[in-house]
Amino acid sequence: MGVTTVRVRAGGGDAVNLVAMEEDAFWTWAVVHTLRLSGVRMEELLELTHLSIRQYQRPSGEVIGLLVIAPSKTDRERVIPMSAELFHVIAQIIRRLTADRRAIRLLRRWDQAEKLLSEPMPFLFQRRHNSTFGMLNENTVMRLLRKACNRIGQHDPRFADLAFTAHDFRRLFATDLVNNGVPIHIGAALLGHLSLQTTSGYVAVFNGELVRHYQQFLDNRRRLRPDGEYRTPTRTEWGEFEEHFDTRKVELGTCGRPYASVPPRACLLL
Repeated sequence: MGVTTVRVRAGGGDAVNLVAMEEDAFWTWAVVHTLRLSGVRMEELLELTHLSIRQYQRPSGEVIGLLVIAPSKTDRERVIPMSAELFHVIAQIIRRLTADRRAIRLLRRWDQAEKLLSEPMPFLFQRRHNSTFGMLNENTVMRLLRKACNRIGQHDPRFADLAFTAHDFRRLFATDLVNNGVPIHIGAALLGHLSLQTTSGYVAVFNGELVRHYQQFLDNRRRLRPDGEYRTPTRTEWGEFEEHFDTRKVELGTCGRPYASVPPRACLLL
């Protein structure tokens, strides 16, 4: 089925192809949200197919959508449970590709890293170009991200000189997981990392989050201990503690350095 090209001219400027603009807008939205909500690498994004979508039924009967990530950098397949937001994005892509009531087109994808042409597959990130369909590639994705930043920069100066990459969204995904309480080893599994240290390098944990999580850890530990261990000290007990501390200061001497960092005699010499 052919597509009519719609061009408009506003204010005496150049003619604009509205169909091409709509294509760019949709695929920019799809790329950004899939990267942000899944943390996949660029290559993994472009290799997603209709066959990547699975489902899992929990004992309660709830059905969860799964996104199967083909082996890439680590040569290991992994599965990402889809949030409702990610499921919506994938569903919109499929709806778009099947709008003419036919199955998703089988295309071959050129793997730039391995220099191989894939078997015909129902790739999700394929788009219409005039009357034909073709695969999105890394250059196309980077162009869409760059144009999006430029458009936002016209209204928000903070984006004026920014250029997001697929890996930036991967770091945002990792940070969001850990800052919301997901154990780092689970985050590593979702990201496809073999080492927890690799995942740690992706995560930006803010001081407020550190304090909150550590306080939560202390509260959980206290709930597991007898109540008497965390009672408020009496005046007598607190006085004994202060007296003991003052005695230590007399024995070690008073200086501006931490205790035990220098011998007591050295403190007296200072």
